[in-house]
Amino acid sequence: MKIKFCLTNHSNEKLSYLLFILLAIFVLISPIENVKAQNVVINPPITVGGNPAGMAYDPVHQRMYVANIANNASVIDTNTNNVVETIGVGNNSISMAYDPVHQRMYVANIGSYGNDGSVSVIDTNTNNVISNINLRNPPNNPDSISYDPVHQRMYVVIGGSIYGSSSVSVIDTNTNRIIGDIDVGYQPQSIAYDPVHQRMYVANYGVDSPNLPFIPGSVSVIDTNTTNIGNSNILGIINFTSNLQGLAYDPLHQRMYVANIGSNNVSVIDTNTILIGNNNVIDNIPLGNIAKGPYGIAYDPIHQRMYVTNVLSNTISVIDTITNNIVSNPIAVGHEPDFIAYDPIHQRMYVTNYFDSNIFVINIGSNAQIICPGNNLEHWDKIIFKVTSADIATKSNMPLNSELDIKVLDNVNKVTDLKEKILDFIHLPDNVQTRNAIQIIGINYAIVCAEH
Repeated sequence: MKIKFCLTNHSNEKLSYLLFILLAIFVLISPIENVKAQNVVINPPITVGGNPAGMAYDPVHQRMYVANIANNASVIDTNTNNVVETIGVGNNSISMAYDPVHQRMYVANIGSYGNDGSVSVIDTNTNNVISNINLRNPPNNPDSISYDPVHQRMYVVIGGSIYGSSSVSVIDTNTNRIIGDIDVGYQPQSIAYDPVHQRMYVANYGVDSPNLPFIPGSVSVIDTNTTNIGNSNILGIINFTSNLQGLAYDPLHQRMYVANIGSNNVSVIDTNTILIGNNNVIDNIPLGNIAKGPYGIAYDPIHQRMYVTNVLSNTISVIDTITNNIVSNPIAVGHEPDFIAYDPIHQRMYVTNYFDSNIFVINIGSNAQIICPGNNLEHWDKIIFKVTSADIATKSNMPLNSELDIKVLDNVNKVTDLKEKILDFIHLPDNVQTRNAIQIIGINYAIVCAEH
């Protein structure tokens, strides 16, 4: 089955998107249904800087960037799994996020647990640090970071300790300036983006300290589709009964998965509901007695699985997102596996082992490569836009100020220029006038195994 280019008028946008997702699910499930990935740990582990933490993948150069608490970032060539460079960044770097538009890596630096939290910006073409952004409102120690590709903004979670400001700072990646701050819950730990509804989900740990009253965790939901940044962006809060840690989004089923370190399970949030509250939690997945301390979490779209790091048992749990069942015995890794990140090109999970100062690499794609040949794996973008100029609308034979979408094949090795794709599709020249006439509303993604 081959997906064709198409143009959709958004008079029934919800149905349009649903059909796109169902089509992606169909071509994904059909070739790999009931097939188990091998989950083979590739030896030896990759030695990186001291106390590795968060990671982010650069698909253009096929590299995994690792934030090390030892004030630097390791760069791994994922074709060879060798460290090719070590980059000095800020004090106590903890997490990363990739900006594909400007080809930059943003590194959140905790600082000295006081007033010097910052974000370092790395040009991934040269691996040079080109900017250092000082965070506001001390104590300002960041803990996690996530990118909004629609509005080209970085959302930085601040306050990973009980003494933090418990907020999210928003950086405009075109200027590398902070444009606003949003208050969230106690000790926010992680953040993940929902591109379908243009929202950020923030996992707040809560409080669990011998000297303070216990406060369970919560998830703050932020509307990113706004011009002004502030507390009015909070759409709602989902309360839990235990402490929370990591988050990851499943775009096929439109669900957010939350690691509950306090209750040793993973909760599933339905992101389609309009009202944000406790009813959004549709499932709680127990990890069992031999997997303890769920912390980081990452999504494998090929096999439709969530991989969860367990810091107290030094293992990885695997969840089938179709059934929300655990699908295999935990995978043994190193000492305190905190964070996990996915390499979609080689179909591997990278796991940071904090106390071993190394990375375990899990090969999850052996069976998928046989059943779905690598040349058949396709990345598709659904770009939602408006034509805002009457003159351009007439020339392109398109309705004025009406939401439209195109579905186009993406090249994971090249930075996507959304307006270039739209103008090429509707057969208009690429210039300042035509670009100004196109307003990007949103973008959705799908990975399919297509028959050629």
